Amino acid sequence: MAAPAHDLAHPPIPGDPLREVVPFNALPEAALADLAAACRIEHFRQGETIFAQAEGCASVYVVLAGLVQLSHRAVSGKEIPIITAREGELFGDVSLLTTGSRFASARAAQATTLCFIPADRFHLLLDQYPRFGKALLQTWGKTFLHGILHDLAGREYQRQLFTQKETLPCLPLIGDSLRAKKLRNLVEPLAAGLAPLLIIGEKGSMKKRLAGFLHETGNRRDSPFLLYDSANPPAFFDAGEDQGVDPHALALFGLAGPHAGWRGLLTMAENGTLVVARADLLDAAVQDRLAASLQESGPHAPRVILTARAADMLIPKLLRCFPEKASVSLPPLRERKKDLKLMADAVIAAIAGESGAPPIGQEAVNRMLAYQWPGNYRELEEVVKRALYLAGRETLEAEDIYIGTVRITGKNAFNLLNVPSIRGFFQNPSYPVVPQSIIAGLFLVIIALGLWGNPAADSNVALLLVWANWEPLLILSCFFAARIWCSFCPVGFLAERVNTLPLRQRPAPALLQNLGFLLSGFGLLVIFWAQAAFDMWRQPANTAALLLAILFFAVAVSALFREKIWCRVLCPLGQMVATFARLSLVELRTNANYCSNECTTYDCSVGRENVPGCRMLKGPFLLESNAGCTLCGNCIKSCRNNAVRLNLRFPGWELWNSQAADKVALFFVPLLWGTQLFRGVEHSGVAERLAAFLGGNSLALGLLLAACVVFAFHVAVAGIAFTGMIDTDAGMGFGTTFALAMLPLVYANEIAIRMVSLLNHAANFFKVLGNQLGRQLPDIAFRLDLQSIRFLQVICLLLGLVASLAVATRLTKQLPEEQTAPAFFRHLPLFAMTLISVLLL
Repeated sequence: MAAPAHDLAHPPIPGDPLREVVPFNALPEAALADLAAACRIEHFRQGETIFAQAEGCASVYVVLAGLVQLSHRAVSGKEIPIITAREGELFGDVSLLTTGSRFASARAAQATTLCFIPADRFHLLLDQYPRFGKALLQTWGKTFLHGILHDLAGREYQRQLFTQKETLPCLPLIGDSLRAKKLRNLVEPLAAGLAPLLIIGEKGSMKKRLAGFLHETGNRRDSPFLLYDSANPPAFFDAGEDQGVDPHALALFGLAGPHAGWRGLLTMAENGTLVVARADLLDAAVQDRLAASLQESGPHAPRVILTARAADMLIPKLLRCFPEKASVSLPPLRERKKDLKLMADAVIAAIAGESGAPPIGQEAVNRMLAYQWPGNYRELEEVVKRALYLAGRETLEAEDIYIGTVRITGKNAFNLLNVPSIRGFFQNPSYPVVPQSIIAGLFLVIIALGLWGNPAADSNVALLLVWANWEPLLILSCFFAARIWCSFCPVGFLAERVNTLPLRQRPAPALLQNLGFLLSGFGLLVIFWAQAAFDMWRQPANTAALLLAILFFAVAVSALFREKIWCRVLCPLGQMVATFARLSLVELRTNANYCSNECTTYDCSVGRENVPGCRMLKGPFLLESNAGCTLCGNCIKSCRNNAVRLNLRFPGWELWNSQAADKVALFFVPLLWGTQLFRGVEHSGVAERLAAFLGGNSLALGLLLAACVVFAFHVAVAGIAFTGMIDTDAGMGFGTTFALAMLPLVYANEIAIRMVSLLNHAANFFKVLGNQLGRQLPDIAFRLDLQSIRFLQVICLLLGLVASLAVATRLTKQLPEEQTAPAFFRHLPLFAMTLISVLLL
């Protein structure tokens, strides 16, 4: 029942009445003032209804004066009092947060004045101020702990917070393989039973989904179904710590004593089903108490289903409660690939419903079969749901299947898009088109200067623009702005103009997409060899020829293949930048919870209106590394819900938080160090003696480059062996570990090599420009002497060594202790790399 009409016109309240109210006292003054301006005051006479049971929820309420009685009308018709809200207390919040109708009715127990807080403002506060949400949860905890809620109504009230039922199919039970049939034969008799059950399986194997299936198909389907997740318990159980009670024990067993209002989930779930997920996370004392409860359970006790990732993570006493026939082990999806298509079809049918389920093309199936599914059935379900939303055809094709591991984001990362000027920069329609156009024009001018300008090195600024400015600044940009250069790159910009022509491009072969990084690595070696062999630092025409050659290959590849294969896979400089971008201060990620559970359009990937989709064809919701994003800003423009984040993070955070072996890093990091060794040896006199012996400079430089790269990979292999003990199988895990540990040192060495060009040679710009124009210009540029630069180079390398040692330490902590070598041997290759790099500066 709505409030009287004459009460609806009250002006906004001042902020003072809310300042003393929990949880609003956790808000800053500015937020409190904004909230007060959005609220209104209403007055109610004694006995007047504020809202009725089963009504919708549009507001929460604060009692400014008077008393409010909340009561629940049971099915029997009995009115059961629940809570009396007094002055300075909040009510109506739980129904709002559970998005259900009002569980109770609220009436003024005496003349009462209330503050109405709109639902949208309340949700906004929860999103913006974590302290506000925490204070709210603590209020709930105290409510339960101190027995304010009466038994019957309390159980119903609390049940809304815990009951979770999933409507999509239980994928582990679907299929026609022998494993699927055996699993169904094992599970079907268990549905009718009442005995406790243990479900074992890896992360994502749908243990909770199976528990829900057993409840829905069993004899207690009409009884309560409660789910308690030990890995993510409701925060208000933390209030038990104030009274010396373990939060898990409080949740499951409640508080002792006749006046305790919270009786525990084991009591609440009587005659129903209680699922305790991730029971292996419970303390041994709680597991012991749970075992005793299972052994002593009476006729009205709930059926208890535990889930765990491994049986040996439970104490023996608890394991004895689950004989072999009361235990189910779910195989991982990688062992059930024969049933994968049927599982995918089941998800599609459940989501599509009467609209009809689109079939999955064979290439899409092949792509899913080639993946190992570390997230198991949950990951498959998410991928299929996403494909349904993204598909623009009647059949799901391989391009619709976005597969990737779980996203990672630093806990302490700050979202730079919260700064209006930064968000405005990326959302501006002129970004990145205007910078691309300007740089593309400059690129063509440099080529023209190289081909037709003054051929003398001291009279052509093209050389300084390329080698003393662009190259060093490109490397530095990787640290401060990840792969943003790739959004401005003139080669990619000009190559993409080919896509506007009516060409019949073909899909890039899978082999090219998967192993194209090997070609880009070879291309990078050719570039460094050509720089030395054709003396490009002193030959403008040769420099222009190199730039034209890169542009030619980019245009040719773009004309032949779709999927932007050049920028994503084949560009040598792009792969170098992608490798170094892993160390950056910034990262583009998304709100993974929203993208996986709420988003149905995936505009960030496919584009919206005049905004194109992701340039890297990956989708920001799958990003776990800076290597896969060029910061083009398309996703920031197109996302309707601001789920995209541009995080300021701890540099290189992803190096020790990667969740999968990275074959590109494993290949490119040693390769880059090999090119650095070549550039050092090239100026040592070895190249001249070798050229004199072989009778050719180009051949000598080629052999020297090959030798340096081979040596670098030998050091990497030695590092892998030294990371793990030499008499053990190091494997891919150790390989990726050492490659990522090398990366800070390799990046520091790259910066050190470029210092001479940036801090000394670049200062000749005005002098060279004057020579080119036939004028004498003032020498106003900053210049550092070579001795000072040498000192900075050594400092830079030592900082890189410290960073590499830190990354190596963090990574090896994640590896089996019995297989990792002692610290001295483990770090020996890094010290050797540093010494060699210093000697070759």
